[in-house]
Amino acid sequence: METESYKYPVLAKLGESVGFAAGVTVTLALGLAPRSSKVRGSSISSPVPVIPVAGRPVERRHDAVYGPEISSFAQKLSSPPLHDLVLGFGAGATVAPRAAYELEVKYGPMIGR
Repeated sequence: METESYKYPVLAKLGESVGFAAGVTVTLALGLAPRSSKVRGSSISSPVPVIPVAGRPVERRHDAVYGPEISSFAQKLSSPPLHDLVLGFGAGATVAPRAAYELEVKYGPMIGR
């Protein structure tokens, strides 16, 4: 995240951290859903593409879906503090699914997944 473009960089960084934590948590929680509900294959149009590692499949839940939508919403906000907080949240949520995938690749075998 570039802090130079924000009027309130501390709020933007806070939003990014919270968005990242929320995004990783949601992505990992979606992995606990029944196998029949999982759709294999990532979308090519994802702003943060996930490259398969060690034969582990990439699933739709690893696509950055809500982060870009949140960032787009932030552009419509007129209040600079709220704009920076929400824009940071969207940035964190955008990169979170790929980070969750990398955590699954690294630690999944340790817990039998």
